Amino acid sequence: MWKEDEPGSSRINQARATDIINSGAEIVAANCPFCITMLQDGLTSDSTEKNIMVLDLSELIVQQL
Repeated sequence: MWKEDEPGSSRINQARATDIINSGAEIVAANCPFCITMLQDGLTSDSTEKNIMVLDLSELIVQQL
């Protein structure tokens, strides 16, 4: 989330957000609070993509019951 490997390189949360956006996914699930925060921050930093939901895996399971 905070690490940048090289000057000018993108942050990992922004790189993952780009991967998610390019996949066309509408919902992303993770099972780690840190990962959920990282994904939400990455997706909200891209102001064009606010319709992608980041859910905890348990939330996704409960929605399917």
